[in-house]
Amino acid sequence: MTVAKGFVWPIRCIPEIAQAGRFAMPEQHLNITYRHDTWALHLHDYTGVLELAGRRYTLQPGDLTFSPPGGPSRYEITAPGRHWCIHFRPQPRIGPLLDLPPHCRLAGRRAYLEEQFSIITQLHLRGGALRLSASPLHAAAADLALQQFLIWLAGDGRQQPRSTAVGTAADKVDSLAADICQRLDQCLSVTVLCRRAGLSRNYMSRQFHRRHGMTIARYILVQRLRYARSLLDGTDMQIKTIGATVGMPDPRHFNKQFRRFYGTAPSSIRAASRDRKK
Repeated sequence: MTVAKGFVWPIRCIPEIAQAGRFAMPEQHLNITYRHDTWALHLHDYTGVLELAGRRYTLQPGDLTFSPPGGPSRYEITAPGRHWCIHFRPQPRIGPLLDLPPHCRLAGRRAYLEEQFSIITQLHLRGGALRLSASPLHAAAADLALQQFLIWLAGDGRQQPRSTAVGTAADKVDSLAADICQRLDQCLSVTVLCRRAGLSRNYMSRQFHRRHGMTIARYILVQRLRYARSLLDGTDMQIKTIGATVGMPDPRHFNKQFRRFYGTAPSSIRAASRDRKK
């Protein structure tokens, strides 16, 4: 593993995950600025260039990058791709600090990294605010799993934590939820999603509603709108591009659904975000 030393994280502070999943990245030519108020850990599935903290990093599939809150970042990507990302909230610098790399070029560990991002994402989704009856235990487990991962990363990956196998019906429901978050830019068929998860649509629908407190279709919509809000807050991407990125390319439909869910227009969220950052 080739590592460039860079940022720090307080080793005794448990990260609080704000968002996790595998999302689409549109083609871009340093024309979109990302400026999130969270720390961000990305596992890239594409080639390109990342501008971060005044430096440029050449990206290859399997590269991992870590960026602090507040600072701008930009991408040069010649073809649409995807990346895993985990955004987590900053903490005060108390006690010993982990030295975290802005860029890691992994040596044959991409599959392992993808598994870890998937595990953390599934735990986060099971404990997140989307559920009518959120599970604080799973939310805490996701945060602790991320802390373990950061410690592993700071140690240059000398030890590889054991993986976790899944196979129960509940695991398949969680796998379907994670699958949705990886394909928000696509036209999603509930029937196809259930078939891919290995359960019938009727059975999966009942189990999904029991576990997440909403239908699969509603879950897809809510995840799309939450990701859209994150992009409105953290980037200067055009609103119509955000709609397409989250699988809602019709601007009128996107605006209508966003207003229903958040009670205000996407443009208002963007304006409020810019005012906070002045």
